Amino acid sequence: MRTPALCIALLVATAAHAQRPARVDSVVADPVRAFVNGFNPEGNDYFLGRGTPVLWRQRVDLDGDGRRELLVSEEANWGNRAGQWLIFRALADGRYRYLGSEEMFPGNLALRRAHGRLEPRVLQGDGACCVIISRFRVTPRGLVKGANQFLDGSPANRRTVDAFFREAAPLPPAEWCRLDAYRRDPRRCWHPAPHGR
Repeated sequence: MRTPALCIALLVATAAHAQRPARVDSVVADPVRAFVNGFNPEGNDYFLGRGTPVLWRQRVDLDGDGRRELLVSEEANWGNRAGQWLIFRALADGRYRYLGSEEMFPGNLALRRAHGRLEPRVLQGDGACCVIISRFRVTPRGLVKGANQFLDGSPANRRTVDAFFREAAPLPPAEWCRLDAYRRDPRRCWHPAPHGR
């Protein structure tokens, strides 16, 4: 169970991350291959764990333009709360523009429609003392961060968390692939989450 001090640290860390500007200079043909080959503009700690690294990806249209964005991560980077995922916007020519990163676990992303546009939301925390719902939008040039919603463990807030996914549009599942399998066959190594390792 989280202590109040740990919850406060969690909220401060998330608020600090939300204020960082996204970097939007890079266009790549294959985000997963670029990631495996060292693309890491945020300087996150990927591929540092023991054992075989496990890649993650999720394909989902985050901006409603009919093309699916690609989110990429590697689970050695993940902590108790979430891990950093790189977000790439799909372009009309088949390439992808890097927009920035967002902290999440597989399955903690939801899409809601707000003010006539799609608004991705991420649920962070385990509900023991607090939960954070972060919001962002995908634009042609970067991620626009919205205000975070901080919830304690009250019954009313638990109902808000329960409704988080129930009221959201269904999304395709995240997929995982071991790095060694990816190197052997990058097209056939992917499995839908959860991965029973």
